Amino acid sequence: MRIRPPSHVTWLTAGAGAVLTLLDQLTKHLASSHLDPYHPIVIIEGFFQLTLVHNPGAAFGLFRGFPETWRLLFFSIMYILAVGILINLYMQRPLQNRIIPISISLIGGGALGNFIDRYRFGYVIDFIDTYPFGYHFPTFNIADSCITIGVSLMILHMLFFDKDHQHAS
Repeated sequence: MRIRPPSHVTWLTAGAGAVLTLLDQLTKHLASSHLDPYHPIVIIEGFFQLTLVHNPGAAFGLFRGFPETWRLLFFSIMYILAVGILINLYMQRPLQNRIIPISISLIGGGALGNFIDRYRFGYVIDFIDTYPFGYHFPTFNIADSCITIGVSLMILHMLFFDKDHQHAS
């Protein structure tokens, strides 16, 4: 891994991640202040509502049955590993590549937002509740959206546009 000094792209990536973390924390604060747990506010009947949910687990409630100490330790280790992988990935890509810094901003900002919740409350605050095509999708938050979009962009980029990755496989 080559080490390079911070550039404007590095600062923009970190700044965008910080803004996304702040946006996530602000929306969770508003949801906690204005929503009652498990009493939805319907926005679009049968499709979209706001419902306050305290999720002690991971995506889709995974690990919610584990003791809090073990969950916190597990998620802390996962967060540290994810940040290390993101930094390594960022350092290996040329600065001209725009998709990787955007993906890293989204993933890093989202991961930090959920990580803050886990340390503050022992759970993640979710409030976006959707029913696409009549299916109840698990309740989520801005951080989850950022992580999903960031990972999707990164995968699409690596599959279709990253020539170094295509030749390595």
